[in-house]
Amino acid sequence: MIRKLIYALSICLTCTSCLKNDALMPLEIGNKWSYYVRTALQSRVENLEVIKQMPVADTTGYLLESESGILQLAWKKNILYLQETPAIRFIPAIPWIDTKNENSEREWKGNILFLGKEYPLSINIQQEKTPYNHNGTKVKSIRSTLHFEHNEKSIELITWFLPEIGIVEQQHRTNQILDISQEYLSGPN
Repeated sequence: MIRKLIYALSICLTCTSCLKNDALMPLEIGNKWSYYVRTALQSRVENLEVIKQMPVADTTGYLLESESGILQLAWKKNILYLQETPAIRFIPAIPWIDTKNENSEREWKGNILFLGKEYPLSINIQQEKTPYNHNGTKVKSIRSTLHFEHNEKSIELITWFLPEIGIVEQQHRTNQILDISQEYLSGPN
């Protein structure tokens, strides 16, 4: 009996669908992460911190701040919504991650506010469960890819999430060329 319970518990701990909905991006005031950020011009360490609660996607969400700017995120049932990044505000918020549909593809249609101007936009959202090498160990992650065309450019935001940690890697690509990458160093703490 105890062996069965331990086996069931170990299966649940390795399965992202068994986790609390917010386990893929733990949003609690005071949570902090550190990332190594690379651009074509520089490399630096940036810190991301959950600062306060605020309305996001018609629910209680959170404002996160880093040296690059802000993020506005909220969990609503099993979906993590992204409302704002340092450069773009999404109207309405994008359903970034869906913990009930780990391997899925969906379309978002709305507007973005970019450099003070609003544009209509359609974004393809793909997410899949995929192996990720974290500290020398292969673990299960969820990779989300947001893809859209803007001003004759193909833009992608690729993000890997690990349970209980959140974002462990992110790549911003324009026309398949890496513009910015960030890699997890520590957190949440």
